[in-house]
Amino acid sequence: MELKFLPLWLNIPDLISSSNSPIFPIMKKLLFFSVFVLTIVSCKDEVVSERLTDIQLLQSKVDSSNIEFQSIDTSKIVQYRDNAKRQCDFLKENYHDTVNFDNARYIDVYYGNFKLLRKIMKGYAGLASEINYTSAQLDHLYNDVENGLVDDESYAKFYAGEEKAAKGIIKSVGTLREWEEIAVNRYNGMVQPIDSVILEMQNRGYR
Repeated sequence: MELKFLPLWLNIPDLISSSNSPIFPIMKKLLFFSVFVLTIVSCKDEVVSERLTDIQLLQSKVDSSNIEFQSIDTSKIVQYRDNAKRQCDFLKENYHDTVNFDNARYIDVYYGNFKLLRKIMKGYAGLASEINYTSAQLDHLYNDVENGLVDDESYAKFYAGEEKAAKGIIKSVGTLREWEEIAVNRYNGMVQPIDSVILEMQNRGYR
């Protein structure tokens, strides 16, 4: 095959711009290829950007729920729970012999509230761990997506899992706040009458 060399005196820009130039088909292919590559890169960057935004939005929801979660007054709940336990233990030991039917019903309601206080603290401990875990998982997912370490299928799976976890956290925090309001208000409204019942029983010699 005979190789044909272009004379050095030829103007390269003129060759490229001329459709009759032997370089033109090559440059045309290179141009199309470059545009194709740039389009793919641009689309990929856009997908990554959208995914990072979605993860950030999900993280912000978890953070907002965590702020609400942290507002639960656990010190008060623990204080109320422990005092209610002492009262309920005393009443459980003695009230069946000394208290009339109406008082017994009242005590049963109070005991139910004690169990609610206990349930709040149990739920609080579990939810605290869940919030921390989900936040850490979202951070890992964000870093992996940013560094191109997650394929489409894996991302869909991981994101769906964390989205489900975030929704569960939001719901659980709302439930705990509702329980807190109910339990605290009920305790404040019932603790003194219960103390009166206990005092009356103690005056009768029950210890």
